[in-house]
Amino acid sequence: MSEIRCDPVGAVRKQLRTAEKEQEQMTKMTEIGRIARGALIATVAAGGVALAGGGPANAFTAQDQAFLTVLRAQGIVAKDGGATAVRIGKAVCADRRDGVSLQVIVNKLNRQAGLTPYNASYFAGAATRVYCPWYL
Repeated sequence: MSEIRCDPVGAVRKQLRTAEKEQEQMTKMTEIGRIARGALIATVAAGGVALAGGGPANAFTAQDQAFLTVLRAQGIVAKDGGATAVRIGKAVCADRRDGVSLQVIVNKLNRQAGLTPYNASYFAGAATRVYCPWYL
């Protein structure tokens, strides 16, 4: 018969680490939300000038512009004007809808998009906040 061990101190420490990580993530999401709201308000207040002008920028919605502004605030700059970032940002929501965990999404962004783990987490959080906030 095997002995069952109980480590209440270890369990409490694990719960505390989990709570600290969740608090850090919530703080990050709050900051992303503040930047996204500001960017969306600024885009709308500008009368959609960036959207109404000729050229490639007119393909972006106000929501897309807000997402790109949030990324730029973190120093994540898209090389192609943002089209790929917007596409990947929307794909984050499709993955969330399909039940893919945020950790798997962040790992994929880290490997495939070449983002640092922190920026991959930020990108996934920004995409979720802007395109599918019901997953927060």
